[in-house]
This record gives sequence, structure tokens and C-alpha cells, in this order.
Amino acid sequence: MPAVNSTEFDLRELRPSEKKELLSFRNSIFGDISEEKWDAMGCTAAMAWKDNELWGAIPLQFRQQVIAPGITIPVVYENAVGVSDKARGTGIGTKMIDNTSQFIQDRTDALFVYRGSERSDGYRFYRKTHHGDLFFQQLFTLQKPKGRQGKVHICNADQALERESELMALFGRCYKRFGGYWKRQPGYFKTVLSSHVYKNDNWRLFIYAPSKKLEAYAIVNPECKHAKGYNIYDYAARSETALAHVLDAIAYDAAQESHAPGVFISPENPFYQFFVKYGFAFERDEPYIMARMLNCGNLFAASSRGSALLRNLELRACTPHRDCVLNQPKKPAYCATLYLKEAQLSRLLCRRLDFGQAVRQNMVRTTWLPEKYLKALSQTFTFAPWVSFSIDYV
Repeated sequence: MPAVNSTEFDLRELRPSEKKELLSFRNSIFGDISEEKWDAMGCTAAMAWKDNELWGAIPLQFRQQVIAPGITIPVVYENAVGVSDKARGTGIGTKMIDNTSQFIQDRTDALFVYRGSERSDGYRFYRKTHHGDLFFQQLFTLQKPKGRQGKVHICNADQALERESELMALFGRCYKRFGGYWKRQPGYFKTVLSSHVYKNDNWRLFIYAPSKKLEAYAIVNPECKHAKGYNIYDYAARSETALAHVLDAIAYDAAQESHAPGVFISPENPFYQFFVKYGFAFERDEPYIMARMLNCGNLFAASSRGSALLRNLELRACTPHRDCVLNQPKKPAYCATLYLKEAQLSRLLCRRLDFGQAVRQNMVRTTWLPEKYLKALSQTFTFAPWVSFSIDYV
């Protein structure tokens, strides 16, 4: 990719020959990951050089993100914005984000990031760089766990990977009505369990299959710093009864190590009320997924496939920061412009905003359109419930 120059830095995408230097820089700030772990993530990176010295880097992981049932978009997840001490205060982070939006838009439609702590400098940085909140979760913990292992089997890595097709099938059955997660496809578990999040390989898969048919599973990381030491990373079940068997075994396992199991979960999750009923207690609320839209037209088309909107309506969006084309047919019957904030644009295109309600509540304003077009937009851009799991965290 060509370099995009600023007055201070040479900003560009990672070159293959620079991987060792990137990892040395990243590991000096955030802790060690190996080349093997890096390669497993399938990443590139935004780089900031000055006088042939690396001053900043942002690893970027390519993913297919499910935003609504049957709708998947290509994104990159930003991971661990790293800058050298002497670069602080220079605006280098913002410059790298802006540069990323240029060099990567031919391969992806949005920048995504996991981010917590709304009052932190890190969260404010992403708001400043036009990332909007898409999804919030809450941390719940089970204090004084007891439980019993019962008929739940705890698997090692090889056993887990052998059952990948079963795990994926149960996950798909359980969450087919939702968006919000990394698309599950063959090789998913091998990829995530080989990545830097699992660099210590100290994870456990709990399986409940009383008659050889998988009824429930959960993956646990006993050393998660974000959940006080014992985090339920992933789970799916055919029923609350089946999930209870797995939670009993997790509680028993955690009690042996004096841990309180934690889980990040949102009220949209079908098991939210069950976790509360089981005894998990609220600890804190967290912003969780933020995003900056790049190719707005592609995102509009992803949700509008098969709709007459694509043939008949020229549609633009205007935010305080930019104008963008959402749809531009050759011979439109009508033309309209949406006026909204950048955060609402992110929510709308990722199916996290109900268009009809947003117009009625004056969150999204539109130039005049015939009622049938407003109705078509309202039917196309409905709110999609999301679920997300710590196993996807990067």
C-alpha cells in the first residue's frame, strides 16, 4: 500500500518484512505474544514511523461480523493502540486511525473495537475518532460458588476441536435470531484458541451431553483479568435446564480454586434472566463494542438486498463530520438525505437503531419522502438484538 504522509510521521500499513519489529514494539508495551500467536490472528497493522523508527502501531484483525440474522459484513477489529512515550500528545493515535480508514477500506466496511470504561481516556479517544457505541454488556459474578460436576465432562484442547462441528451447530441453533458476534465457520475454534487471548492455553471446555447429544457447553478462562480471575468465555444450550448442569460444574470447578465465576452478558441475551436466577449478581455496566463506518454504501446494501430501495431511491447521509452516499441507482425515482450524528449512523448501518422509531423521535431527520419509501426503510432497518462473547475479544 502507498504511504500516506503527514508533516510528522510516515503513516502506512504493516509490510511483511516489519513483523518482528512490530511485535517487539507491541510486546514492550502490552506484554509478550509470539509470532505463532500473531500469525494465528490473521492480522495486519497501522504503523507510524519517524526517521526510520517505529513510534506507533495498531494491530488490526480481519473478521466477518454478523450484524443481523443472515447479514454479515467484513470488518477489522482494532487491538491495543500502542505509542512510544515520546510520541504521546502528538495526536499520533488519531492519525493512525484516520490513515487506517484510507488504506483498509478496499477490504473492509467498518472499524470495530472492544472498549470499556466510559470515563477513561481510551474510551474518549475512540469517541473523538468517530467510533459510535453499538453494544453494551454487564459483568455478573457468582459469589461463593458451590455446585457439582455431575454429568458434565471437561475437555482438553484436542477433544474440544474434535467436537467443533457440534459446538457450532448448537451455537447457531441457540443464537440464530441475533447479531453481534464473529461469524462461526469451520476453523473458528482453532483460530481463537490459538490466538494471543489464549496464549497460556489454560482454558477449559465444559460439555453436557447426557445421551451423547450435545445439550450445552461453556468455555472458561480461569485467568481472565477482566472478570477477577474466572470468566465464562462462550456458552450455548438447548435449554435453561441443560445450561444449569454446565453452570453447576463451573461453580464446582471455580470453588476448588477459590474463584468467583464471571460472565459478561447483556439484557438482550436469551439467558440473561436465567443467569440472574441462578445467582449471578451485577457488578458493573460496560460499553463493549464501538465502530466507525467506512464504506457506508456497502453497509446499506447489505441490509437492503432484494429491496426496491436499491433500484429506486438515491439516499445520502449527512453528519456533523461528513457527507456520504448510502445508495445511488442510475435512474432513481426519488432522492433524499438523512441528517444524523455519526454515532447514529453507525447504529443505523449496523442494525442497532430502529429507523422508524428514530425518525419519529427526531434522532434521524430526513428530507421529504413518499410514505412508501419511509415504510420500506423502516421495514429494512429494524433493530437487531445482539449477543457477544468474551471468546471473540481481541
